[in-house]
Amino acid sequence: MARSIGDQLYGFNMTRAYTLAGQNKGLKSVLSVGRVQTPILGLIVNRYLAFKNHAVASYFTVSAQMMLDAGTVLAKLVVPEDAPVDKIKC
Repeated sequence: MARSIGDQLYGFNMTRAYTLAGQNKGLKSVLSVGRVQTPILGLIVNRYLAFKNHAVASYFTVSAQMMLDAGTVLAKLVVPEDAPVDKIKC
């Protein structure tokens, strides 16, 4: 109960303070602040920016020859035909 009331008071007061500070700089809307809300929104924005700035990267073909008691096993990672690959051969 105390945490709930504290969160509510924090949100009320910080929202009001940030909104007034923003309005002094020309903002015409409310800046909502909350103890849980603000960090969660930060995580969402950071993830969006990481996705937006993502660069396509190529990968190497992975294959292996494994010697087991029962014999030799050849293994190769199968990727989609249209997937990009590096021009370098290993």
